[in-house]
Amino acid sequence: MNFRFKQEDDSGINLTPLIDIVFLLLIFFMVTTTFNSTEMLDIQLPSANNSLNNETEDEVARLMIDSSGNYYINGYNLPVVNLKSLLLALRSVESVEDSSQLIIHADARTPHQYVIMAIDAASKLGITHVMIATTHHDMD
Repeated sequence: MNFRFKQEDDSGINLTPLIDIVFLLLIFFMVTTTFNSTEMLDIQLPSANNSLNNETEDEVARLMIDSSGNYYINGYNLPVVNLKSLLLALRSVESVEDSSQLIIHADARTPHQYVIMAIDAASKLGITHVMIATTHHDMD
């Protein structure tokens, strides 16, 4: 008997497991990569200047906030515990009611929430221009 054995041709390496691994690595890197969107933004920050002239100086209301979060208008302490009481206190001051501008003088150590509450109150009173007073320091 003459048995012929078929020889199997190994024509190459099976690439299916290799492709599976490459796709798994691709998915892994896509899932674990974080994108920082702030680097893509082209932002031009505004510059500040002191452009208040003398005729508008009288129309500006000035709100002072100390480091403890106490509010002052024209040297008078305003009894403020929340946004509602700040609104009531600001409405009672004539210079604020007649003004369309408000300058906030906040101490550098004032908690951020007190300044935000003052800006929110100004918005609710219809004050259209709110400015935050700062000091100018040269950076040498």
